[in-house]
Amino acid sequence: MKKIIAKILMFIILTVIVFWYGYHFSLNRDNDSKMVSVSLIRANYEYDIRDINQIIDKVDYIFVGEVKDIKGYDYQNPVCVELENGEIKTIYDTYTNYEILVKDCYKGKLDNHCLQRIQKRGGLEYTGDSIAIMENDILPDIGKTYLFFAYKQSDGTILVSGENSNILLTESNFEQLISEVMYAVNNRGNLQ
Repeated sequence: MKKIIAKILMFIILTVIVFWYGYHFSLNRDNDSKMVSVSLIRANYEYDIRDINQIIDKVDYIFVGEVKDIKGYDYQNPVCVELENGEIKTIYDTYTNYEILVKDCYKGKLDNHCLQRIQKRGGLEYTGDSIAIMENDILPDIGKTYLFFAYKQSDGTILVSGENSNILLTESNFEQLISEVMYAVNNRGNLQ
């Protein structure tokens, strides 16, 4: 009798383990199918994007801001391309719309402690299966603070685009970066 009970318990335990493993495996497989790829956008710049003085001369705004929210994506400049398999696909320039709380502005006129909408080149592509990002660039994360180098567009949009256009500020780099920017801005004359 004890052998039969032991066999039944062993069967139940094995059945539970098999079902748990199958359930766990199916959850992981579902999560894996939702992962997206990264599409790198190659860029050529008309100035040295690693030279703070050249950056300051070219941009319209330099400010520190905290990313509060992502307000969606814009898909511009549709182009039809033919894939290797002969299929026609429409591709777009992808822009992420951010809501940024401006903390300090070093160049240009942006009100401190006000929310600004900016566009960043890159983000979730139209098809939803990949994220476009400029080569050597990063997309800002909600809740983090960055030093932004931005351009005013003819429609009033504030555009952040390309390598070194936003730099994550941390306790270890904050003072050095801000000092560097303030020194460079002050030595370039009135850039407001």
